[in-house]
Amino acid sequence: MGAQDSFTIDELAAAAGMTPRNVRAYRTKGLLAPPIRVGRTSQYRTAHLHRLRDIRQLRDAGLPLKMIIEAAHRGEDLGPDGALWLAAGRAPMTESPRSAATPAYVADPEAYAIMQTLTNRGVTPSTVMLLALRTARASSALAADLSDLLASEAEETALAAEQLLPPSKADIIDLATVITREMLGQSLTPTALL
Repeated sequence: MGAQDSFTIDELAAAAGMTPRNVRAYRTKGLLAPPIRVGRTSQYRTAHLHRLRDIRQLRDAGLPLKMIIEAAHRGEDLGPDGALWLAAGRAPMTESPRSAATPAYVADPEAYAIMQTLTNRGVTPSTVMLLALRTARASSALAADLSDLLASEAEETALAAEQLLPPSKADIIDLATVITREMLGQSLTPTALL
C-alpha cells in the first residue's frame, strides 16, 4: 500500500502531530496553502503535511511564530535548507558528534556560541535571530555574487577551462564568510556589541 496523498483536516492534523485548530490557524495566518475542494469537503495534499512538519520543527527549535510567518510571506523555504535554519546555525537533524554543551540540533557550534553570547549580554533572542537571518541572507547573496563572478572569469579565461579547477561550493562559502567577518569586524565596535 502506498503513502497517503490526500487528507481531511483531521487526518492531516494527526499526521503532522497537531490539532485541527492549529491547521486552521496556520491556514488563516498564510502559512498553509488552501486545501483542494472536493464537493463539500476540503482535501489536503502531501505538500501540506510537509509544510506543517517544517513549521512544527521550527517551533520545536524555539523560533517565534511571528518570524516563521514573516519568512513564509517573503516566500522563503521553511524546510531544513531554509534561511531560518541556516540563520540560527541549526539543522533539524545532524549526524555529527556534539559536545555536551551544544544542543543536538545545532549545525554550526561557532554561530550558536556567538548567538548565546549576544543573548547573555542582554540582546533579546528575537533580535539575535533577526540579526542572524539578515547575516545569512547577506552571506548567501555574497556567495552567489562570488560564484557568478568566478563563472564569468572562467568563461573569459581560456586557460581556466583547461588548467584550473573550478572552486567548490564550500570554497565560495568560506570566502564569503571571511569577507563577512572582516566587514563586520571593521564596522562593529566593542560598544556596539554591548
